Amino acid sequence: MQLISNSQIIALLQQNNDLNEVPRNVSHWAYFPDLASRNAFLTKSTDIGFSLQSTTDPTSPNEQWGLILVRNDAVDYHSMAACVLALYDLALEAGGKYDGWETQVIRRAED
Repeated sequence: MQLISNSQIIALLQQNNDLNEVPRNVSHWAYFPDLASRNAFLTKSTDIGFSLQSTTDPTSPNEQWGLILVRNDAVDYHSMAACVLALYDLALEAGGKYDGWETQVIRRAED
């Protein structure tokens, strides 16, 4: 399912003339049932080059512990598939859920 979402986002970027081979900050969301799970995921994701952008703590019983990670990556299909599958697996291993990514469009400078 996540690979389909990657394809859709990359297709939207391409429709906007994105230079997908140019590395840029890519933000990733993940959610966890408790603080310990979130922290375990954070530790493992920073080990593979991600940085913490922000966290969200639950304010009601039905909310989860969230975080946003960022890393500088190209956004071609193969780069994003490898990146997302790694985070998806780490989130699952920690008892959480990977929720997707976003980035900015980078276009060729006009001459």
